[in-house]
Order: sequence, then C-alpha cells, then structure tokens
Amino acid sequence: MLVALVLCPFAKAQHGFANHFDPQQEHAIEGTVGRFDFVNPHVKIVLNVQLASGETESWMVETSGVSVFLRNGQMSSETIKICDHLRVVGNPARERIHEMRANTITLPTGDELQLSNPYQPPAFLHEFENSD
Repeated sequence: MLVALVLCPFAKAQHGFANHFDPQQEHAIEGTVGRFDFVNPHVKIVLNVQLASGETESWMVETSGVSVFLRNGQMSSETIKICDHLRVVGNPARERIHEMRANTITLPTGDELQLSNPYQPPAFLHEFENSD
C-alpha cells in the first residue's frame, strides 16, 4: 500500500471524452503545425493559430491513438509535417482554453481526415433505437 501511495502522484489519469470535451459545441480553427506527436494514447498536434490582431494562439489538438490510424490507414507519422497548414474542426475542452478533440482535419493537399468521435455511438445504433 505504501508503494501505491508513493507512486500515485506520478500516474497519468486517462480522461473520458465527455468529461474533458464538450460534445455539444464544435469549433473550427486553422493554423500551422508547431508540433506533431504520433504517439499513444492520443495523437497530438500543436496548431499555431494567427488571430486578426496579429497575435498567435497555440492550440492543443487531440485525436485517437496511433493504433486506430495504423489500422484504418488514414494517417501515419509522415502525414503531417511541422509548418503544414491545417484546418481542424472539433469539440473544445470544457475547462482548458485552446484545446480540442478533432473531428475532421483538412490537410494541405485538401484531403480531409474524418475522425471518429468517441462520444457518439455508431450509426447502426441510431437506426436500431429509431426502429420502435
């Protein structure tokens, strides 16, 4: 028990989607990639967004994990590069400013990555629920 108490402060808690992000809101941002971490448990992108005032905001954009992208072939560690211009649409964080969970990412090529939202059930469940 003593070991658990000592190690607890160093453990990283995994947050639930709806606890951390607001599924009722969706925002769109555009900017240049300052950092791209193709790692588990979530791929993360730091997007530098230029404001009308000329100032820059850094946004943390989170997506699914590496294994999801490798399985569906949608993204690899080479898909996004530093300084790429991206458009991201997603759900903002509930408490942290300048953070979101991406639903779509538009790449410099114009290709759009459709990312699954873990809060929304698959379409076939909607059909099943509405069949009453």
